[in-house]
Amino acid sequence: ARRQLPDISNSRVLGDTIHALAHAGALEPGFASELLERASQEAATGSLTLSDLSDLMSALGSSGYRPAPSALTPMLRALDPWSKAGSSADLPALLGGLARLGYAPEDSFLERTIEQLQQQQVRQLQQQRQEQQRQDQLQQEQQRQEQQRQQALLEQQKQQLQEEALRQQQQQQ
Repeated sequence: ARRQLPDISNSRVLGDTIHALAHAGALEPGFASELLERASQEAATGSLTLSDLSDLMSALGSSGYRPAPSALTPMLRALDPWSKAGSSADLPALLGGLARLGYAPEDSFLERTIEQLQQQQVRQLQQQRQEQQRQDQLQQEQQRQEQQRQQALLEQQKQQLQEEALRQQQQQQ
């Protein structure tokens, strides 16, 4: 019979629970392994964020749990964290969680992670440039509209002055 695992959707509560179990000496390696396996499966399907998985890894690691590298390597391959990263902080957080577990990823994993982070930075810079260009264009358009408005106002005032001058001329004659 498979034991009931707790809800892992709230990583903070789960982390607190893991710390309490570890403090009480009741965190069994098999239970920790099942939690980590289930969390990585849920992260692979997208029902758990990489950030939450990283929090779980950190909690397990800081409680003393050290899984075998042979268990983590296939889990990371199946997880495909590069396609799951929702923000630029997710991959470094995942690396931090792995470090807390005492795991040193393969060089290819690190290289791909660094490449992904560089690509994210490039995308962010491109987005910032595009936003700045959009803001500049908006500002230029606003300035152009204000100039047109000022020009129209000047033309209106000029016409009023001409009409007034014409009226005065007509009254003098």
